[in-house]
Amino acid sequence: MGGTSACKGWSVQDVVTHLGHFFQTIADPGLVLPDNPSGKAEQLNDLAVAERRHCHWSQEEALAYYEKQASAALPVLAALQEPPAADTPLPAPSWACIP
Repeated sequence: MGGTSACKGWSVQDVVTHLGHFFQTIADPGLVLPDNPSGKAEQLNDLAVAERRHCHWSQEEALAYYEKQASAALPVLAALQEPPAADTPLPAPSWACIP
């Protein structure tokens, strides 16, 4: 997990913790997101990755974080596939094209 990724400035471990954070936002409605005055999703992602980078997690700890958050979020995502949730539009932040 120590290599580089296609996301500029992110390691593979950063990508894993980013995905874990994404799942955590789904599974934990009480999660406080980093302040993001730009309103852009990529800025929020960078802020969340920076927060987790400062935890100095080992690769095993980063993977365990991802697995814990994914196992909590996947049932929530499955439930969103059924009406009425499936028929309800959700606002999304400004998305960018990541190479």
